[in-house]
Amino acid sequence: MAQGRRSDEPEEIRKRLRASKKAIDEEYIRMGRDLYQVYHRRLFLDWGHDTFDDFAENEVKISRKRAERVRLIFTHFVKECGLKPSELSVLGYTCANELRGATDQSNVRQRVKAAKDLSWRALRRKIAQWKQPPKDVTDDMPKVPDEEPPVDDDTTPLASNDGRIVRNFPLYPSQQKVVQAAIDEAKRGKPNEMADNEALANISTEFLASRMSKEEEPVTRCRYILSVLERVYGGKMIWIPDDEAAEALAKYMEKHPELFSEPTEELEDDDE
Repeated sequence: MAQGRRSDEPEEIRKRLRASKKAIDEEYIRMGRDLYQVYHRRLFLDWGHDTFDDFAENEVKISRKRAERVRLIFTHFVKECGLKPSELSVLGYTCANELRGATDQSNVRQRVKAAKDLSWRALRRKIAQWKQPPKDVTDDMPKVPDEEPPVDDDTTPLASNDGRIVRNFPLYPSQQKVVQAAIDEAKRGKPNEMADNEALANISTEFLASRMSKEEEPVTRCRYILSVLERVYGGKMIWIPDDEAAEALAKYMEKHPELFSEPTEELEDDDE
């Protein structure tokens, strides 16, 4: 073999492919970290791009979906679940993306260890097993006839039956750009990011608060803000406008302490 030429011996090819695979696995994690920084620090604005998607497509030359996947893999495993990049590097990009939706802080290390030697097809089967409810639970579930077609209505609650409703409406490209930019800004409010539905709810809340600050009286604005806090944190809040009101409330609490302890069934029924 001439000096400087690569060997095409089978074992040499095999070694190179393994080394290349390892390099790719490490590179997507580094890329995810850098994309995380660009996204949360808004670095793309300093570089003349209107959105993160524009930066990914026009400068990095990758699709928006690919950039988002790589960024979210790093966000989920490193920022949310606390893995070190070296612990994540045992998974390839495809398997890490598959495993992202099937892990949390409580099980991430166990499932990464289980997945590291699996092909992505085998990992998909394993994830399907993890997501199956325990047998004693499925035994008690009502049987659905095979001939019953699945419901395909985007206004019905999701299959998880947790009360969420799907909203589906078309947007023009210019509208989509504005909406996506607003969602991105709302999600950047948390280092670990938030789901799109939570981001949209925060945007709506801020819009309503802004509108009320222009059109409503201060008391109305305050009551609205308190109602939002009640939905987020639970309980019942009141607005105390001055020292006289605070003193009156304190006296009433001293006189009727039973009304400010744990709520009774009668009080809960009255609230309803």
